[in-house]
Amino acid sequence: MKDSAQLFRRIVCAQITILALVCSSIVCGQSAITLVATGSSLPEPLYVAWNDEYHKQHAEVQLRYLPEGTGESVNRILAGIGDLGGGDAPIPEKQLKETARPIVELPTVLIGIAVVYHLPGTPGGLRLSGSALANIFLGKIT
Repeated sequence: MKDSAQLFRRIVCAQITILALVCSSIVCGQSAITLVATGSSLPEPLYVAWNDEYHKQHAEVQLRYLPEGTGESVNRILAGIGDLGGGDAPIPEKQLKETARPIVELPTVLIGIAVVYHLPGTPGGLRLSGSALANIFLGKIT
């Protein structure tokens, strides 16, 4: 588990470094670089922590992560707005092919969601159907 976390950190640091180098070569004479990313709110604390660590070593580079949701992130990236997108799912192949500029998708975060419950007197555990679980997450079942 620790090795996986280190690998993910290295991947994100490599992504930020590559973007910083590309951006710095485009904007000559600029002493500071701010990369703007949008995406899911779930991994935001991790991206912020990675940015803080990277910024300690490279004070001229700052990442600003806007937790606006996967859908908005996809819209912005496809429109050429922002530098990075952090979504919960890959962008559909058809949409990637229709963009004016190449977009590279790299998985950086693996997220698992588990249902935890405590129902006294429930022998043999609890089995939830897909629709029941969906309705719990939608707030239709409490």
